[in-house]
Amino acid sequence: MVAWLINSFMWYCTVPQLHPISVMVPNNTMTSSSMKSSLSHSVRRAASSLDVVSIRLGVLLRRYPYARLFLLGYGVLLHLWVMIVLLTYSPEVHQLDPHS
Repeated sequence: MVAWLINSFMWYCTVPQLHPISVMVPNNTMTSSSMKSSLSHSVRRAASSLDVVSIRLGVLLRRYPYARLFLLGYGVLLHLWVMIVLLTYSPEVHQLDPHS
């Protein structure tokens, strides 16, 4: 029983093999080779920078529990605010005849 529990915990704690997003960008997207290389290079660079930002954000949220609590609280407050605005909003009603 204890060995099963330890193995389950170790499986839960292992980090899966991550591949960058830029690997998923196909090389032959355009017919012209110069356009292909420039488009592919810019898409790969954008995907790589998005990868770096998301990894840094994940490390930050994993390392600082107060950041996780802040993000959770921010999301809850934002949802409550949007719900209050949507439920209390009453649109103006204009009459068709301005003289009446």
